[in-house]
Amino acid sequence: MPTTWYDSKVTQISSEAPNVRRFWVEVPGDERFSFQAGQFVTMDLPIGEKRLQRWRSYSIANAPNDANLLEFCVVKAEHGAGSRYLFDEIAPGDILRFKGPDGAFVLPQTLDKDLVFICTGTGIAPFRAFLEERAATGATGPNWLFFGDQKRSTDFLYHDQIIAWVQSGHLTRLDTAFSRDQEEKIYVQTRMLQAASELWQWLQEG
Repeated sequence: MPTTWYDSKVTQISSEAPNVRRFWVEVPGDERFSFQAGQFVTMDLPIGEKRLQRWRSYSIANAPNDANLLEFCVVKAEHGAGSRYLFDEIAPGDILRFKGPDGAFVLPQTLDKDLVFICTGTGIAPFRAFLEERAATGATGPNWLFFGDQKRSTDFLYHDQIIAWVQSGHLTRLDTAFSRDQEEKIYVQTRMLQAASELWQWLQEG
């Protein structure tokens, strides 16, 4: 079966952190672009001659919607040709070509189970999509998020939305680890060890 490529239009770009940007693209056509929360697409960027030099995969950072809009959360890597191209060359109105969706890292069919999400930095993208999907579908199972990065003041990605989820009760528990905010480095695994007994109970019930 031939691969389908989509020429999506960049509708918005915003800064989420000093080296992190959010990119929104609109998939063309009247037919709904079908994907599951947690999946990714592969972009064909003009950064090399060979396929493996040009292709970059990015997780979709939002749940499916009727607007055919996809969001990507991208960190600018010092030696990353793909992220440098997105940051330095792409503006609203430009076209990004991609194929997909792909990936089997998706939510379980039974959504009333306890779920624990563990991520750092822009790795939050698929987990944010999971949480949006569970909110949209009214999933009743508890949600626990472990999130880590360097500094709370600058690197707490999706801060407002995550705090709103905590306040509404959609996010049952939130544990954060910002490694540069204190003399002793604290990482996500530190928080997991500190919550080991509760975490084990959630895993048993999930």
